[in-house]
Amino acid sequence: EPPPPPPPLPPLPLLLLASGAAASAAAASPGGTAVEASVAIDFASNPALRFRTTPTLQVVTNPLLDRHFVLDNGTAIPNPIHGAAWASLGNLGADHVRFQPWFPYPHKAVPELDPPSDWKRVTSWNFTNFLPQLEDFMSQTAAKGHPVVWNFGTVPCWMFGLAHCNYPEDPNKADFDYGDKGIRALLKDPTAKTLAKYYGRIMSYLVRGEMTDEFGVVHRGGPAFNFSRTAGHIFEFLNEGEHRYSPADHVHDYDVVVDEIIQSLGGHLDDAPYFMGIGGCQNGNWAWWFMGNCSKWLPVFLDRSKHHDPSIPLDYASIHYYASTANRSDVVSYTRGFFGSADEWLVAMDANLGVRARLAPETRIAMTELGTLMVDDMSKTFGRDGGLPDLYFNAAGAFYAYIFGHMAMKDVDFLCFSQLIGSPPLPEWNIKDMQFPSASMLSWETGFGNAKYWVLKLLIDHLRKGDLIYQAAVQPSTQPVAPRQTVCETVGHWNFLGSVTLTCADEGAVMEEIWADAGMAPSGSCGAYEPSKVCSSHVLTTAWAEHKCKGRRSCTLTSDDRVVDGVSCPFKVFGRKVDPHDVMLTVQARCTGGGGARSSADYSGSPVFATGFGPPPAGAAEGGSTEVQQGGRRVLLVNKEARVADVTLDLAGLHGDLTAHIVDPKS
Repeated sequence: EPPPPPPPLPPLPLLLLASGAAASAAAASPGGTAVEASVAIDFASNPALRFRTTPTLQVVTNPLLDRHFVLDNGTAIPNPIHGAAWASLGNLGADHVRFQPWFPYPHKAVPELDPPSDWKRVTSWNFTNFLPQLEDFMSQTAAKGHPVVWNFGTVPCWMFGLAHCNYPEDPNKADFDYGDKGIRALLKDPTAKTLAKYYGRIMSYLVRGEMTDEFGVVHRGGPAFNFSRTAGHIFEFLNEGEHRYSPADHVHDYDVVVDEIIQSLGGHLDDAPYFMGIGGCQNGNWAWWFMGNCSKWLPVFLDRSKHHDPSIPLDYASIHYYASTANRSDVVSYTRGFFGSADEWLVAMDANLGVRARLAPETRIAMTELGTLMVDDMSKTFGRDGGLPDLYFNAAGAFYAYIFGHMAMKDVDFLCFSQLIGSPPLPEWNIKDMQFPSASMLSWETGFGNAKYWVLKLLIDHLRKGDLIYQAAVQPSTQPVAPRQTVCETVGHWNFLGSVTLTCADEGAVMEEIWADAGMAPSGSCGAYEPSKVCSSHVLTTAWAEHKCKGRRSCTLTSDDRVVDGVSCPFKVFGRKVDPHDVMLTVQARCTGGGGARSSADYSGSPVFATGFGPPPAGAAEGGSTEVQQGGRRVLLVNKEARVADVTLDLAGLHGDLTAHIVDPKS
């Protein structure tokens, strides 16, 4: 196996994170013009904010993390990147890494794939495929003293009524439909006691080394991991509302399952892990998956009056958030797609934290999935590079650093960057399906880190809980996006609010021409679109858009408007399957006058984000001096655009030399 990655670099007093760097970013931006900004941080002040957020990641079961690959002819070959990939995880030294054996590989996610046979008095319990990646994960995290999060969120299909519970015979073959086989309303045991016993047996086997099955047979030989709360470990219940859970059903089943897990581990809370509910809710227009909205889930889960036992531990609640963009390879679009979405999400996150403060201030909030994800990872196949330019991974890393910088000021407990590794199809290793390459933090060819990995490594190595946070004043010198004579936009799963507002620039101007389609992407260029020949409803959609916009200076169009939902093309057109992820609302409009039009999708935020960090006051932990220590000051800079950032720093109270640590497109 390849040698592990090199050891971490020594600490540096200045952190510089960029989504682009001079050599390549100038060529990627129109005219190669630089972003200019001035950043002022007063390190001589006494800030009130303390840094309390852990930067971390999630690991999803993936063929690239297997120890061997099995080819179609049955030949098993060693995985050439196995050692490097797992060593890359270990070298991060991250706390609270989330491990999720997800449903596309049922053998690796569900250790009891078939129901107990009352007639034969036998069960299907088998940890052969479930354990290897979990063991490798624990050896690189918990075995090195780091607390972790387990999420075994896939419920066995056989627990649901009316479910067709086939699954691949080959443990290495993906089944992306398994997680949708069975809905909570049809759970055969609505008391959830059967579900609770299932999780209790898994936890007993993994933690105590043995468990007793449905017929009294004792299964021994489990790994006996220390998974107690005293070691900081967390059990997260279910994932993203899969199996069509409602908030009320989730609360009911959470209570029953948590109770059973505590009993299965000896009956003492100290011997059990911390417990995390919700399993990831979302805000905004992320409608391409099962996830419930946080505005509906958090008020139910965090309200103790909704739980059957007022003493049930509500240690954590988890939130998920992904940003996306309409064009995976257009580096200029990443600014509006990633950071435009982020600015809207931050408002929603403040509301989420307000619900927590009102209902359960003692419950900690964690983000167990956070990142960028290209929607067409689900519907298309790309080449060896995953259809992604190198700069994509810098933009994704900059996005995480941007969200992290904001969450560090809001007492969010930890943020899991998603995910350790993914890939396009790799036929030489018998990996035939897309594995979310846009999420990957490692090279799928070497197992070593890309720019996303090094951004996370930078934050882990150079920031410490308890640090003071110094807010920055950023003054950009760039101008807002100029109006366009014809403005064109697409609205889909990548738009956080699922809508776009078009506004004529001139005071008295109105929209005189508008064309719209709810279907697949049109052909042609902006101003001369032609509807898709596969899936289009442009006649009816244009009539709806004209009703909304024509003759008005400004209008808002929403992709989930009931009219649009009613006219968008079906998922099968003349026998050709249309993936719902490929359906979008496309709009082109032109205003009277010569001033053109603007779109709400144009990014209006600062092109640079900055914040400062410093050591806590000397003796503060022991109640001693509150005098701010000198030295150890750090500045986090994030470039949100695909071009050079020329930043002038005004750092009052900071003396001596600075060292820059840059994550650039060569990382």
